[in-house]
Amino acid sequence: MDKLNREQQPKLNLVGLGTMASPRSCRFENGIKVHLFEGKAHEAIRLDLVFKAGTAYQQVKLAASSTNRMLKEGTKQFTGRQIASKLDYYGAYTDLTATKDFAWISLFGLRKHFPKLLPIYESMVKAPAFKPADFKVLNRQQKHEFVVNSQKPKHLASRVFNQELFGAGSPYGQTADEIDYDRLKPADLADFYAGFYGAGNCEIIISGAIDRATEDMVQERFSGLWGTDTQAAAIAQPHASVTGLNWISKPGALQSAIQMGKYLFNRKHPDFAGFLVLNTVLGGYFGSRLMANIREDKGYTYGIHSQLVPLEQGGFFVIGTETGRDVTQAALEEIRNELLRLIHEPIPEDELVLVKNYLTGSYLRGLDGVYNQADKFKAILGLGEGMEYYNKVIRTVQDISAEVLQELAVRYLQPDSMLTVVAGERV
Repeated sequence: MDKLNREQQPKLNLVGLGTMASPRSCRFENGIKVHLFEGKAHEAIRLDLVFKAGTAYQQVKLAASSTNRMLKEGTKQFTGRQIASKLDYYGAYTDLTATKDFAWISLFGLRKHFPKLLPIYESMVKAPAFKPADFKVLNRQQKHEFVVNSQKPKHLASRVFNQELFGAGSPYGQTADEIDYDRLKPADLADFYAGFYGAGNCEIIISGAIDRATEDMVQERFSGLWGTDTQAAAIAQPHASVTGLNWISKPGALQSAIQMGKYLFNRKHPDFAGFLVLNTVLGGYFGSRLMANIREDKGYTYGIHSQLVPLEQGGFFVIGTETGRDVTQAALEEIRNELLRLIHEPIPEDELVLVKNYLTGSYLRGLDGVYNQADKFKAILGLGEGMEYYNKVIRTVQDISAEVLQELAVRYLQPDSMLTVVAGERV
């Protein structure tokens, strides 16, 4: 029997791929695509209605997010208080989210209570009231949150980075100011709702303890003609290429917020999966190079990360952190050094195997269970591919070489190609 050598780390090997479950898909009579992730062992059901109704489609600032949030603040059948009370009584909850491209409203509850929950959910989706009194309360809350956040360097840096990266007047680049909360009216929300919420601009995802009765209930309530019958047209987002340093003065701030990145691509691009690996090495997990250098070694920050954010039209890469104001310039130099290191030096094999296993494991964990699978499917709705897409990504992650990653670094991580925004006191 061989003696275990506890001074030698076990050899790392790549994990294997599992079978990717695809949803059962169909269409209602009104054209809505429906995707079902069935989990017979579960007791609960999640119902997601997804609309192309993100902020990129709004003509009035704040209309998309406020419309989405107002859906639970009162309908023609139920007040906001009644909705909250009934959901609480049945142990259910809703999630309302608006991104740049999409907006969705999700209902999560036990299957045995679904016949009671579905009429409430249907009313939220089909018959929001947009009452002035309810709008006033929500808008005041949102304005207060905005004013508070506007004092934070991180919020300032993120806003300016978004404006400069995409262009302030573009669909993705628009950001709200305090005065926009005062200008927003309930009629703006009603107009946005009428244009983007309806059977013609919707897909449905059902996950969990689905049975025939559940399918029939959803079909009965959402298969008819309701809301808009027109699918939202693709937005026209210009491809910007902005570089340089923009320092936003914030006198008295003890920390500086850094946002550094560039306009890149989305999931459809052939380099997307490879860049995921490169990004993970750089700043995509706790053991990344940026964390090891700038947090662990230099102590300039409590945390630093990088990410590739895919959108319907392109995407962007960003490095984000907050540092002490006296070490901001030094942190910028170290970020630059790590970018150059990836450009000039191939990633060592042991580090690459570690990152590949981390990414593969992260993907597989994210696909564990029908609710996670539904989330992953929702993330690729606009892609036109099924769940096999994730197998393709994992295969690329596992097969990519250090040489190819270095080529990607040369192509995409040149420091001078980056836009850098810093918010804080310059010392």
